[in-house]
Amino acid sequence: MTLLIVSFLAGVLTIMAPCILPLLPIVVGGSIAGGQSRWYRPLVIAGSLAVSVTIFTLLLKATTVLLGVPTSVWNGVSGVIVILLGLSLLFPAGWERLA
Repeated sequence: MTLLIVSFLAGVLTIMAPCILPLLPIVVGGSIAGGQSRWYRPLVIAGSLAVSVTIFTLLLKATTVLLGVPTSVWNGVSGVIVILLGLSLLFPAGWERLA
């Protein structure tokens, strides 16, 4: 049970790190310019962004478990996406033509 809790917390931290942190300066900077409260509004925005990403990820994981999609399928899909993104960076003209 302890391993399950630690795994869950590690997943939450992994989700938050790459997706949310690069966007926080933009979102918080825009929210401070609004005026009302200097600390309340940025905290609400950052917290709601973290909660929404966490809930969405848990919902996606729950639906894939309920549907019985094997993890090897997601590994293959992720691999194809990474390869396509890498090719688009290597050949930007081809990506522009495709888009």
